[in-house]
Amino acid sequence: MKRTIIILYILLLCLPLNAIQDTHSFIPLSLSEGLTHSRVQCIFRDHSGVLWIGTKNGLNSWDQSELKSFLHDPSNLKSIPNNYIKFIVEGSDNKLYISTNNGICAFIPTQNECNQILYEGKTFDAWSCLRTDSVLLFGGRKTIYSYSYKNKSIHPLVDEIKGDMNKCVNHISIWDNHRYIASTQHDGVWIFDIEKKAMTRCSFVKERNITNIFVDSNGCLYVSIYGKGVIRYKHDGTFDKHFSTKNGTLTNDVVLDFVEKDNIIWIGTDGGGINLLNLQTDKVTSIKHIPNDLHSLPNNSIYCLYKDDKGNIFGGSIYSGLFLAIGNYIKTYKNTQYSQPEGLSELTVTALHEDSDTLLWIGTDGGGLNTYHQHTGKFQHFSSTNEKKIVSIASYSSKELIISCFNDGLYLFDKRTAQLTPFPLMDNSTSKEEFSKGDLINLYVSSDEIYIFAFNIYVYNLHTKRFTVLSVPQHIKREQFMNAQPVYADNKYIYILSYKNLLRIGKANKNIQSLFSVSDNESLTSACVDCQGDFWIGSDYSLYCYSPQSNQTKKIQNAFFHNIQSLTSDNKNRIWIGLNNMLLSYNISEKRIVMLDETDGVKPNGYIFTPMPMSVSNNIYIGGTQGLTIINKDIEMSDKFPPTVNLLNVSLDGRDITNKVTHDKKLIVPYKHSSINFKVIVDEDIPFHKHLFNYTLEGDTPRKIQSYSRKIELGILRPGDYTLLANCSSNENWSKTSTLLYIHVEGPIWQRSWFITLCVILFISICIGVIRLMQKQMNRKLKLAIAKNKREQEDQLRFITRLNDIIDNNIDKPDLDNLFLQKEMSMGRTSLYNKLKQTTGMGTSEYINLRRIKKAEDLLLNTNLSVSEISDRLGFTYQRYFSTIFKKVKGVSPSQFRNNNGGND
Repeated sequence: MKRTIIILYILLLCLPLNAIQDTHSFIPLSLSEGLTHSRVQCIFRDHSGVLWIGTKNGLNSWDQSELKSFLHDPSNLKSIPNNYIKFIVEGSDNKLYISTNNGICAFIPTQNECNQILYEGKTFDAWSCLRTDSVLLFGGRKTIYSYSYKNKSIHPLVDEIKGDMNKCVNHISIWDNHRYIASTQHDGVWIFDIEKKAMTRCSFVKERNITNIFVDSNGCLYVSIYGKGVIRYKHDGTFDKHFSTKNGTLTNDVVLDFVEKDNIIWIGTDGGGINLLNLQTDKVTSIKHIPNDLHSLPNNSIYCLYKDDKGNIFGGSIYSGLFLAIGNYIKTYKNTQYSQPEGLSELTVTALHEDSDTLLWIGTDGGGLNTYHQHTGKFQHFSSTNEKKIVSIASYSSKELIISCFNDGLYLFDKRTAQLTPFPLMDNSTSKEEFSKGDLINLYVSSDEIYIFAFNIYVYNLHTKRFTVLSVPQHIKREQFMNAQPVYADNKYIYILSYKNLLRIGKANKNIQSLFSVSDNESLTSACVDCQGDFWIGSDYSLYCYSPQSNQTKKIQNAFFHNIQSLTSDNKNRIWIGLNNMLLSYNISEKRIVMLDETDGVKPNGYIFTPMPMSVSNNIYIGGTQGLTIINKDIEMSDKFPPTVNLLNVSLDGRDITNKVTHDKKLIVPYKHSSINFKVIVDEDIPFHKHLFNYTLEGDTPRKIQSYSRKIELGILRPGDYTLLANCSSNENWSKTSTLLYIHVEGPIWQRSWFITLCVILFISICIGVIRLMQKQMNRKLKLAIAKNKREQEDQLRFITRLNDIIDNNIDKPDLDNLFLQKEMSMGRTSLYNKLKQTTGMGTSEYINLRRIKKAEDLLLNTNLSVSEISDRLGFTYQRYFSTIFKKVKGVSPSQFRNNNGGND
């Protein structure tokens, strides 16, 4: 008996893991997001990733950032023909074919134009469609019709139409390689043979009022009969099974649609939610809307189901719009009405504690204590703790908890009776003093002691029932212990985090030692310990890793690691980082960051550090201002379809010009423009992911933009060539960079190549003409200058010759001076001086002396005249003056000159 109980207990511990793993979350798009009607009748995701939603009142599109609506406009012939949308399908020509209550149209999204398809000159009504490689098959009135993309023509698939001439074909499926099977609302099921071009009634289906049919991956046929559930037939036509509420296999007998994924058929019912049929076990489970349960199905009346090419399941409800069903490992629980088991008693979670039996105790801000039962996924509230602000929770014994309440005191909580008993700190006065300062008083309980972290650190011995106060080292400020929280403990030490330090307390000697600290302008916010025993410490600016073994600290560099609010570790070497309204997972060994969002089950939250040792169940618990986040330990994060950023549309000056982009991604932009905007879409598995984008514009005016927005405005670009690149955050940190667009901005007319060529030719011609003209002018001027120079030289020669003759002929006269030459040359003083200066560069007296010295040289070398005689002969009044002038010109005296040059003595 005891062994059986142990086995059952072990099985019970395993239940929470499966419970979390098998849950689904639902992301809605409803009236509150801008949907034109609550009843969604058809869904389609096109090749670019845009989701198209057909409703009872209009067409909608969602491009991952914006929900647009398209309505019938009587004044616009290119608008959709009618607001009642029956189906949407994309043809191989990338056009959307939309069926309405006023016929089918071919819709071109990039041009926002609808072109109505006619049959025999009239509007053509269709209720269903099947896309093939070459044609579209429309389920119309009477029979199936084939539409040719090439000819844009419609013709019946068979030669002879049988049965009720008013029947409407509401579903078409492939039956085998040459036959289709189709259902009608009031005329049963028909088989169409394309080889024989004939239609015959399906012999094994006797019912006529058919809502829908479905052929599964095994070739079995499911026939939905209005109000009678579903009958399954084998491919050979033999009856297999009836699913209905009567035998407990369905939650509602009105089945409106089917879709299959991973050997599970999703069955949409009108009022019973979604039934899941496992083809391997033939068991049926259900997903239903549960009041007050935010994780449940949005609505129980399902009109249509759709699976895209990435395997996502979308549902269209009758009353709550569209939803995307996602299987995930994360749930975020919020508050519910008091005593309701689907959520918390109060929204903000301030403390967490897990018992050895995996029962999770939750402290709230004013809602007292809650428990979360992991094997049922239900909460329990305790009225005895209502309105208590729980700061810290710890196990006092196997039957009791000790809790710290803000501005109130310590209490023992009996887990069996839910009774609270005050637990005085030292004495009533000390307790009142410590709990009236507005501090958060945290707890740690060991096997024989309770540590109480208030303004002072108190240690309560469970055996002696005595309190002691720990002394704080002088080098550590007491203020640093305010709001200190225990984050880890081993056999020797208790590790606590204050807003400035990571410290440890020796259990034996009670010594306090600081291990890590930050500067005055930085504050520590959270910490946890990984599987290797290293501490991960978050601050308002950074993330640190401290190793007790090496006593070394390293700073982890990443743009995301700012304003860290909480840290939690798991047994798979991951750190869960809570930021403001963002949750990250950091893989330590791979150094990989994963950003989690609503598609993973994470709701917006302001995370609060609620330190808790690694849980018994190994699940991850994170509290916050907006509820409790629970993460299953088995969660794995990898990109099944790595995201790729693609260009969705481009607008120039507010006008969509996407159709101007060539197949090789080239776009020509005119010189005159005021703005260029572009929008991207991410090709990925789940289209609701939140991404951080890196946009890079390479070219003459390069720029980089980092943004969460999928729409970016480039403004005005200068003429030149640009390349637009983009990538986004992913589970591999960043996706591969995609080239979105090659942009060529034309210059003004005067910068165009042909205009520049013309201007260059004209300029060269003008230059040649100017050069030739200048050459002619220069030649003429040169000739004139040469002639003038020749005349001037001749004039100067005549002047110098005459002047020399006058000087030489009168050189012995003492009165040979400037005045003498003026008279002889018949020139004024200034004219004579300027003329002589221009010709020789010397003045009159200087030139006369030069002529006399040259004559003196000849006399000194060729005659026996004495220096005195030569001086007299040359007209010098004084010999001394002659010698001075001679030495000035020749550098030596007359006698030395004669001696040096061998003259006559």
